[in-house]
Amino acid sequence: MASWDDLPLDVLDLVVAGLPNPADRARCRAVCRTWHSAVRRRGPQAQQLPWIVLWDGEVIAPPNDRLERLASIPDKASCKASSNDWLLLSTYQQILEDGEQTYRYCNYVLHNVFTLESIPLPELGAALHRAYYVRKFLMRSTIHDFIAIITTNENTPFIVILPGKGVWLPEPRSAPYIYIVDIAFLGDKLYGITKAENLIPFDLGLDEDGSPMVTIGRRVIRQPLDYEGYEWWPVSDDENSDLESDDDDDDDDDDDDDDEEEEKEEEEVAVDDNDDEEEEEVALANIAIVANAEQPTEALNVLLDDYDENGHEVENDDDDGRININFNSCPHDNIADDLIIIWHLVESQGKLLMVKPRMYTPLDLSPQSIRRVEVFQADLNTGKWVPMANDLGSGQALFISRRFSKSISAPCGDVAEGDIYFIESGEVFNIKAQLSNLKRFRKPFYQGTYGMWLFPSDLVL
Repeated sequence: MASWDDLPLDVLDLVVAGLPNPADRARCRAVCRTWHSAVRRRGPQAQQLPWIVLWDGEVIAPPNDRLERLASIPDKASCKASSNDWLLLSTYQQILEDGEQTYRYCNYVLHNVFTLESIPLPELGAALHRAYYVRKFLMRSTIHDFIAIITTNENTPFIVILPGKGVWLPEPRSAPYIYIVDIAFLGDKLYGITKAENLIPFDLGLDEDGSPMVTIGRRVIRQPLDYEGYEWWPVSDDENSDLESDDDDDDDDDDDDDDEEEEKEEEEVAVDDNDDEEEEEVALANIAIVANAEQPTEALNVLLDDYDENGHEVENDDDDGRININFNSCPHDNIADDLIIIWHLVESQGKLLMVKPRMYTPLDLSPQSIRRVEVFQADLNTGKWVPMANDLGSGQALFISRRFSKSISAPCGDVAEGDIYFIESGEVFNIKAQLSNLKRFRKPFYQGTYGMWLFPSDLVL
């Protein structure tokens, strides 16, 4: 009896060409290697553009420039952030308080729209007050490794989770965590950037009880105090922070207390990584199992519905999401009434890049547009940001958003070397051509609509 992978290629190409729905194309790729190759060869992913997902589960999948609802995401789910091919979902409730509509977020779940795999993340729901939300989440490698999260709550501005092992939280309102506006992994180490453009390393490991722990390293890049009007933390916070003086910092000319760095010397227990071949076998098995599931959406509903009708009770539940909001972690600032600057940190070819677009934001709330883009590389040896005026490094392009940013190999399909795609304005900026060749790859969103990049497995390198 012939199998599905024996289908003639010309017939298979016709099948793929007739699949406009992104979820259908994802399931098609999971059938077998032959079908996976056909989607890559004939499907929209040949253009090598990632998907764009909105908070309500609608998606733009190239080459279509129209919104389609992802069938695997329930109506009650809210897409909070993305990381490679994974979405962070939560349930949300609309609550009327003092005549104003507010939201409550509960029951976080990691969901892969391509494999239809869903993993509950109860540690996040227990740590983050349900009136606040996630600004960004980032996985170090796989869903079984460390996950770093930036939130809007100044009491828990920075969260590190190791699924199944526990959660690590800093002291409420403590520096430097409340000042981190973006994060990126470089190898096993996590880095955070502030609006003052200080670059701070964090070592992630396990304590003696096997729970996640975070150790602050010596600042890789330190800007002068009050750099461009930003202090990386106030004196009062520095005196109470958990940083200790660094013995290697004696040659620094600045003796101010708030310019001292402490480096904790604690033994860390490394996370055991699974064998690569075993991980690949498990991943393929999961794809096969989930792809043949009859009711993936209903299964996800079960995970999202696992709470009482009023949501879990939390301390200070009268908090409306504004009392303890952390404005310091907002990744942008106004530099004029209609102009903002945004800070992004992204790893590219083993290097850390800081991308700083200046974006025109009309007061009438019409679509935004890029006015200027600056890109810097972190020189970890000299402790300085080095301008990158003409290229991003050999054969690279960047996809930038507040929720998730990523570097991919280029040229590839429609993506040219040196391209920087900005999700908010829908524009492509090429670092070589600068503003002379600024173009739109899609219609821009309205202001305040923050989409997120989602990378099919073909683009996750």
